[in-house]
Amino acid sequence: MKLSLKLLLKKIIQQYNKKIFLRKYSSSYLMLPMVVNINWKKINIAPKSEFILGEQSIIRGNLQCQKEGAKMIIGKRVFIGSKTDIVSTCKVSIGDNVLIAHNCYIMDTDGHSMDPNIRRNDIPNRWKGYKDWSVVKSEEINIGCDVWIGPNVTVLKGVSIGEAAVIAANSVVTKSIPAFTFAAGVPAKVIRKLYFE
Repeated sequence: MKLSLKLLLKKIIQQYNKKIFLRKYSSSYLMLPMVVNINWKKINIAPKSEFILGEQSIIRGNLQCQKEGAKMIIGKRVFIGSKTDIVSTCKVSIGDNVLIAHNCYIMDTDGHSMDPNIRRNDIPNRWKGYKDWSVVKSEEINIGCDVWIGPNVTVLKGVSIGEAAVIAANSVVTKSIPAFTFAAGVPAKVIRKLYFE
């Protein structure tokens, strides 16, 4: 089978970007399969973080372990759409066969303190090159196997989405969703149970 010049060039660039990625994040724990389709430039990992990616996954979005020691565990055959951001400062775990559509936002932290007196230090700290994560709440996110998350969905910290659940487009998930249910809305609520033969 002959490869077109364009496809061959794309493969060479992918391998080059992967090599740079591995060199850049050598201080972190990385587990990367051979068979994966990913844009390596869209992954950012803090030092001493844990990043595990299952085989046959297709990653089009941005993945970030923002805090030292953060964990991101992504199962096998996972699809993450373009312009989707997944941010871990604690732990984000995604099971096998999960579909996450485009333009989603999944973050296991508030990002900033709720206290304005503390929050006003965020930008001056950034100018000095660091972020004080000790004042920011974080709780892990768990997304079970076979979950389907529609486009433009936001998943907030401390949420678990049960096995085979479906989250409708434009929903904001603020509380855990049970397995085998269809949820929708702002905030997302269970609309009905799902039954499969």
